[in-house]
Amino acid sequence: MVMAQEFDELGAGLRTWQVYDPAVKVELFSTALEIRAGTFIVDPVSLAADLAEDFHNVTGVVVTNANHHRASAEFAQRFNVPIYARAESFGDARPPSFHDLDQNPHPHGELQSVAIEGAAPGEIALCVNRSLIVGDALINAEPYGFTFLPAKYCIDFKRMRQSLRQLVELDFDRILFAHGMPIISRAHARLTQLFEQ
Repeated sequence: MVMAQEFDELGAGLRTWQVYDPAVKVELFSTALEIRAGTFIVDPVSLAADLAEDFHNVTGVVVTNANHHRASAEFAQRFNVPIYARAESFGDARPPSFHDLDQNPHPHGELQSVAIEGAAPGEIALCVNRSLIVGDALINAEPYGFTFLPAKYCIDFKRMRQSLRQLVELDFDRILFAHGMPIISRAHARLTQLFEQ
């Protein structure tokens, strides 16, 4: 897999990096967020070694669905930390130090995991520090723009859309995506408007 060579610093303890994956013909985005408990790395793609050294007090790696294993094992091994995901994301092939977000959706208190049904297997969104981090259920990528994952990629589009409605009840200003550029302001209003279309 290709390796990212730079970060985007978004402030509020957030960094993203991305690579284009020619196998699936889409940009893959990863997020690192620093909270009081430490740094969580979400859906990581490989990163140049000197950049990975910039992470401090890494507490865990989060996988947002079964399609986003990416370099999660590499990061978990490098920093000797657990992988957080729903059981469905790994099935019987759960990695060492696996933490099941179905059993504990609030690891470390601040970090809130929300199960999203109907998208990819094991889909979650994370909410912390007024930021929402999503796997595949919401995208912000060409040619679609900011929208729901297209039905052809969903297990059950209608169920996914209904499940995503619970995100409107959360408190966030930013959305970060596994596929697409972050929305760094007024994201809650943008998501609310999406349901009105």
